[in-house]
Amino acid sequence: IAEYTGVESIEHDMCPDTCVAFMGPFANLTCCPICNTDHYNPIKLRTSGGRMHVARQKFVTIPLGAELQALWHDRDQAQAMGYLQEETQCLFETLRANGGVVDVFDDFFKSS
Repeated sequence: IAEYTGVESIEHDMCPDTCVAFMGPFANLTCCPICNTDHYNPIKLRTSGGRMHVARQKFVTIPLGAELQALWHDRDQAQAMGYLQEETQCLFETLRANGGVVDVFDDFFKSS
């Protein structure tokens, strides 16, 4: 993703059973507070003498602010993001002009 948009993804540790993300108040836990599953790979932790903390599961997030900035930076993408607003405005104008009736349903905004 970063190659195309310049937006870097962020990896977070999580419970292998997807109970919690090990961040915020759970960041320093060694096991899940819900299911008690180990946070870190126990084999790698044991064979490294407790030095290698490799999460058993991770998930990736993409910061929304940076993603939106990347989209608005590209002229074509910025115009595409305005499509919903433009279609909604046209729909309202059609409804006002036709007494609340839409003649043609040619777009998913109009339930087609």
